[in-house]
Formats: sequence, C-alpha cells, structure tokens
Amino acid sequence: MISILYVIRATRCWIALTAIVFVCSPVVFSQDTKRGIGAGDGFLANSVNSRWAYDWNYDSPNAYNGEYVPMFWAGGNLSTKINAIKNYSNINYVLGFNEPERSDQANMTVANAVSQWATISNGFAGTGIKLVSPAVSDTVSGREWLADFMAEVDSDPNLVVDEIAFHWYGTVNINNPTATANSFLNKVDQYHTTYGRNVWVTEFAGLDFGGNYTTEQMQEWNATFLQTAIPGLESRSYVTRYGWWNHNDDSRLATKDGYGLWRPTQVGDYYNKTLLSGDSRDFGGSPVGLDMMYLRGGSLINDGSTLGNNAVGRIYAMANHDGSTATSSMGGTGDWGMHSWGSVRVEEGASLQKIGTNTVTWRNLDLYHDGEIRLLGGAGNTGTLAISGSGTNAQGTGQLRLDSGSHLKLGNAADANSFELPYDIQYRAGRVTVDSPVTLSGVGTIYNQTFFTTNDDLTVDGVLAGNNPGIVKLGVANMILNGDNTYVGYTRVNEGTLVVNGSIGGNDVLVNNGGTLGGTGKIAAMIDANNGGIVAPGNSPGTLTAGSADFAAGSTLCIELLSFTEFDRLVLNGPLVVDPGAILQIQLLGGYMPSVGDSFDVLDFASFSGSFSGSFGVIEAPALTNAQWDFAQFSSDGIIGVTAVPEPSGAAVSLLGMFAIVIYIRKRKGSRVSTA
Repeated sequence: MISILYVIRATRCWIALTAIVFVCSPVVFSQDTKRGIGAGDGFLANSVNSRWAYDWNYDSPNAYNGEYVPMFWAGGNLSTKINAIKNYSNINYVLGFNEPERSDQANMTVANAVSQWATISNGFAGTGIKLVSPAVSDTVSGREWLADFMAEVDSDPNLVVDEIAFHWYGTVNINNPTATANSFLNKVDQYHTTYGRNVWVTEFAGLDFGGNYTTEQMQEWNATFLQTAIPGLESRSYVTRYGWWNHNDDSRLATKDGYGLWRPTQVGDYYNKTLLSGDSRDFGGSPVGLDMMYLRGGSLINDGSTLGNNAVGRIYAMANHDGSTATSSMGGTGDWGMHSWGSVRVEEGASLQKIGTNTVTWRNLDLYHDGEIRLLGGAGNTGTLAISGSGTNAQGTGQLRLDSGSHLKLGNAADANSFELPYDIQYRAGRVTVDSPVTLSGVGTIYNQTFFTTNDDLTVDGVLAGNNPGIVKLGVANMILNGDNTYVGYTRVNEGTLVVNGSIGGNDVLVNNGGTLGGTGKIAAMIDANNGGIVAPGNSPGTLTAGSADFAAGSTLCIELLSFTEFDRLVLNGPLVVDPGAILQIQLLGGYMPSVGDSFDVLDFASFSGSFSGSFGVIEAPALTNAQWDFAQFSSDGIIGVTAVPEPSGAAVSLLGMFAIVIYIRKRKGSRVSTA
C-alpha cells in the first residue's frame, strides 16, 4: 500500500457532510447485507447503499442508514472507548486494530496487542457484541503477525476473537481481472480454513502501485474484478462482511456531481448495484427504505401491491460512461412513491421514462434535472407521474415530455403553498392536472392538443410555443399565462378561468359554456364567446386586447368598475360581433357607486355588427343611487355613462335592483368554429 493511502486511512477519512442524510432503520436485502464501506462520510456511505460502515474510529455513528461498526484503530484509552461503544444502540460487532504490523498504521507488537486485547475481551464480556480480529495486510509480515496473535488468543480462554479480518491489495493482472478475483477468493478461503472462523474483508481493491495504467483502465479492471469477486463473497456463508477500498482513483466507487451528489463510477456500478441496460428491479410490493437507486439504462418498477411514499429514498438516472444517452424507466402496475425530502437526479444525457399504468409520486423532494423526463403514452402507459409538495426544490436545465395519453399531476390538495418547475416541456397530447398552486417557468412546446385541468391555480411564466393544435383549459381554478405565447392552435376555455396577462399569438380563443377569459394581455386573433362563456377583461380591473370578438347568444361580457378612472376595458383591433341574447354584465367593486356624469370607455372596436339601442342584447347591471345607466354611446364608442333619473312619466323605465333589457337583433350570418 502506498503511503498516501495510509495517510488518508490514518486520519480516518473524515469528510465533511455536504447534505442532509436520513436516519432511520434501513430496509435491506438478504443478498447484499454483507456489503459495506470504510468512510468517514455518512452521505457517501448512504449514497453507495452501504449495508454497514466503519470509519476507522470508535466515535458515535455518523448518520449511517446501515449498520455502524466501531473500530479500535490502535490501543490506548480503552476503558473510555469500550464504555462509549456499549452505550451506542444496535452495535453487533467491534473491529480490532488497523494493520498493526505496519509502522505507518497501528504499529503494535503482538505482545502489546495481546495485552490490550485482554482489556477489550473483558470489557465486552456478556454484551453479545462480537469481536473481530485486528485487520492485517495480506502480506508475509501481516500473515505472520496475525498467526502469532491468534496463537496467543487460542491458548488463552480469556481472549476472545469471534471472527477474522484482513485487507487485500493483490497484484494486478491487467489482462485477466477474473483470474485475480479467483485468487482473491482463494485467500478468503485460506483465512477461514486457517483460523476456523468467519471472515471479514474490511479493505480490498486492485491498485496500480507502479503507475503503469490509466485510471480508466483500472476502473474497468476493478469493475470486471467485482463481477466475480462479489458473487463469490456473497455465496460464501462464512464471509460475514466485506468493505471495498474507495479512497483511490483506481477503485473509487463514486464522485460528486455539480449538485454535490455522489455518482457511481464504473466500479461503483457493480458495487452499488446500478440498474444497467437490460436490468430490472421490481419492488414487488416491498419498499427498499432509503436506498439510492441508480439507473443507467435499467428499469425500476412495482408490479406488486400499492406502496405509500416510502418505496425508495432517492433515484439517480445517468448517461452512459462514454457520454451517450442511457434510457432508463420507472413505473409498473402498483402505485409507489418516494420518501419526502429524498431526491431525483436526471443528468445530462440521461432519459428517465415513466411507464406502466400506476402512479409514481415525487413529493417534497429535491429534483436535479438536466436530462429528459418522459411520460410515455400508449395503451400500456396510461399511468401518472405526480409531483407535489411546497418543499419541492426543482433545479436544472432539463426537459419534460408528455406523450399522447400520459398524465402529469402537479400539486396535492393538502398543499397551500406553491412550487415551481423551471423545465422546458414538450406537450404531445398528454394531460396536466393541477391540485395546488404551481408555476411553470420553462418553454412549453405544443405538438398536439393538450388538456390542462386546474383544480388550483396554474401560473405559466414561460412561453407556450408550437405549430400544432392548441390547449384545452379544464378545471374550476385559474390558468394564468404570463408569457408571450406563440403557439398557433386554438385555445379552448371549457371550465374555470384562463387569465391572459401576456399574449397569445395563435388562433382564436374559444370561451365555452363554463369557461371564463380574463387578464390584461393581448390576443392576436378572435375571442369567440359561445353560449355560457364569459369574457371578463382585466384582473379587477384591467384592459384585455384582442384582434376581434364574437359574442354568441347566452355569452357574457363582464365589466368591473372600481372607480370612474379604474375599470375593465376590452380593446379590439378588429370587429365586434354580437348575437341576440348576448349579455353585458356590470359589476361594482369595493363599494364604488357611480355618480351622475361618470363615464366608462369599456369597449374599443374597429366596427360593430349588431343592434344596440342602448343595450348589449341583455343587460345585467346594479341599481344606482339617484342615477341611471346611459348606453347612448355604447354602440358607437363603447362608452357607458351615468345620467340623472328623469322625472317620473308613463314612458320612463325605472331601474330597480338587478334588471335586464332584452333587445332582439338579427341573427349573424356565417359559420362558427367548433367548440369541441
């Protein structure tokens, strides 16, 4: 072992935690309970799904999800160390001295070690905690030291060694890592046979001591080595634990990405059980606790019973090592969700696809997205990706894609506060449902007609673009468009309110029965208000501009008046067409009561088609105090005035409370755009 490695180990590899880690009892799998790591960084140990960990020290566990194993790195101050360890919970094993045969490590004679081991043996007597021998290097001097030490132990019933540990850094045969792995496994067998005890390999790796190979070559070599070594260790019942040496580039399991998350190397893919192309992991109705699931072309599904939001802790979808795109997937038939305050990472060059008929929930998590998240469509992919929680922290420059038949659900009815998704989104005929306040700030491209159901407010700060069919607004809440949108398809407002504060540069906006159009923006084409549709310019109040407007019988133009200088306006660059029975509704805000002489220029239009005679077909307006509404200039100039009430006469019409004046006008000619 080269000296720099031992310097790292002598300082116990303390690495400052750079992220919050989870602390709870882990759910582990029987096939890999042996797998661990030596690390002073709990986040690293958790990120490589270490089932056990040690940090060359006896100090209190460092926020590991898995089992913590304390160590007596060297002798001295044993009573303090023993008492501290006995006060920890869930301690099953204690590791002995670290490479005591080496002068740059524990540096202990056999006699010294035996003397101190007597104190250790006595200190843990009756606790049920098992003692693992000092871990020597698998060198001539290391093997000799261990043989002498164990001879003393076996001759003294007061000295207890329950299991044997050693370190292995074998000679690298660059052309045949499989042969080297088999040689390593033979060493494991020898330690078991020699001492008749279960075995711990607490450090092992292939390292290029001579500097003959590149890091890439050694990473590939170690990855191939592990494909033989790990199954061999797992299959040997007398191997209790093994821990990979992570602290050298040749063997490093993970490196940090730009978000401070640990990302598997080529070696880490095999040690961490990354799901590679062709691999599939089925929860089968059983959660995996706080594990990080790494995908590099693999699939993560649940075809078992429904799971709550505790199926998995974190997901990391990666590109291939050569930078090419790796397409991974998640889904299944049984619903599942991630732990709150977990994370999803989709890196550049990675595609994470939602498949299946189930719902996958991401709630209150960190979303670090620079690749593609795609919701597949088709008969077998009718499920939902649900992203919710005001604690959701979405970062990155990635994009989402909604295929035909897919469903993106944003928010949860229990959430009062909003969150933001900053990503570009491709809308290819999927559905979006909003159940709590959400803001979309990326560019949305409309490829096929897309349905937005807003059960709570959806704010679109980004631009909606595209040269294909437009959007359909459903749901009782608002959809607020703040960007300068360029999509050319029709906009259909079937339910709730579409608020245009930016602009719509495409085709007509169809306001259908149950829908309302408002806002202070600009609509390049026509507002087509159908029976039951409402046009309510402004944001209480304000001005809405459009190319033209067409009001069918039963449609409503709603004008709000806040003062004689603050009121709604509808400005048209083209004609205004009004059908018989169209409704003009006037509402007063903030207790305002117009006075005689007030006037309100609420409509501008290039030309008018329809008969007014002081009305909009049907007028709904509140009664005024000692005044009356005057519509004499409405058909010509769009102005509503307030005049004095004339002296009573037989011809006068008194405005008492809410009233309606119905003027029948000729039916327009020409066809209308379908409201479907």
